[in-house]
Amino acid sequence: MTEITIGVDISKDHLDAHRLPVADENLLQLRQLRVVHQALVKERTRLKNRRQTITLPLLKRQHDNRLRQIERDIADVLAAITAVMRKLIILANALIRDNRCRTQYPA
Repeated sequence: MTEITIGVDISKDHLDAHRLPVADENLLQLRQLRVVHQALVKERTRLKNRRQTITLPLLKRQHDNRLRQIERDIADVLAAITAVMRKLIILANALIRDNRCRTQYPA
């Protein structure tokens, strides 16, 4: 079993992943989405910094268009993360309801 992302804390510009040894297709999707989200945030930061040094109107327009596209992509990725997290919550609740949890946590 490999170490895969299971919990995620999401804010506007940051995604924190908690790791537990679990194997599940939903968790693999979540891991991939986390990587994409981080790449998009880095690219957005890079473009914002570069935008400050550009003087040509054509290049400013292109950067603005790309920044808007990245914002839309980030929103799409966060929506996908939310959908996967909802699936995981449903699965976890079903396991808890059926008392099929493998790990017992101290009270």
